[in-house]
Amino acid sequence: MKNHDQELLLNIENLHIHFVLKKETVKALNGVDIKVARGKTIGLVGETGAGKTTTALAIMNMIQKPQGRIIDGKITLDGIDILSKNRMEIESIRGNLVSMIFQDPMSSLNPVLNVGEQIAEGLVLHKHMDRKEALVEAGELLEKIGIPRSRACDYPHQFSGGMRQRVLIAMGLACNPKLLIADEPTTALDVTIQAQVLQLMRELKANFNTTIFMITHDFGIVAEMCDEVYVMYAGTVIERGTLTDIFDHTRHPYTEGLFNSLPDIEHRNRELIPIHGRTVDPTNLPAGCPFWPRCNYICDKCRQDMPPEILVSDTHGVKCWLYENTSENPLMRRDYVAEENND
Repeated sequence: MKNHDQELLLNIENLHIHFVLKKETVKALNGVDIKVARGKTIGLVGETGAGKTTTALAIMNMIQKPQGRIIDGKITLDGIDILSKNRMEIESIRGNLVSMIFQDPMSSLNPVLNVGEQIAEGLVLHKHMDRKEALVEAGELLEKIGIPRSRACDYPHQFSGGMRQRVLIAMGLACNPKLLIADEPTTALDVTIQAQVLQLMRELKANFNTTIFMITHDFGIVAEMCDEVYVMYAGTVIERGTLTDIFDHTRHPYTEGLFNSLPDIEHRNRELIPIHGRTVDPTNLPAGCPFWPRCNYICDKCRQDMPPEILVSDTHGVKCWLYENTSENPLMRRDYVAEENND
């Protein structure tokens, strides 16, 4: 993408992460490259097990050792080499520079501390406030997310799922981080609460100028929130582009499969077309492109070599051997025919 180094907040380069178990090795990430510009909202999508959360944990330098091992790669956040930092250095970076909203609000909150104390904890640790000052600030943060400050003394079990999610957002934004990682922030929330949480995140992004790294499997959220999209499969990014690139000019067969398996409100009678087969086993990845066992456009080269990223436009990259010769590519031809018919 056309991002200059000074515009980049986050740069992940060739990241490989393995989890070494007693009898097998899980190859969780296999050469991930992601660039996030300041002030953007990036969507990271893919099936369960694609490596989305592992990528987020790596940005936070929270890969658990000794099982989790960074085999290769580099993560630069606001000019800082994250993976080279020791424990004390990285603790000062978390909260101040990057925060994460975890997937399950109930298990992410301490059940024996009231929510005000939990929000204030980060302010004491990272902003060096005294406890009384931090509690006052925690009350103000609750007000900003639509919860009365009087509820700062309440415990997590006294809040609904949506309100607990708001508390996590307040904790994530307490120190005004430059990057906010949101891992499935609306999972298990009903549609009304989901809309409220997303609207809150949009408002907070505008007010705090926060860059958002959104992990989700929901393309509806991606369409509503994101500027750019990265599609992951088997621990690698197989397609990336702007929202228009991914939604209107889908290139990778896997991304096409994801869209084909979604219901279409404008064509309610359209039959859903699931991706056949199962996600590959990360302990036994196939040679070549990891998607070839499930692909409808397979060729001999797919079974042998992992394709490099091929640029189909200035903002749109795809890892697929079909794009060596775009004039013969069935996905490209389909796009051209659609454009001609519209003309």
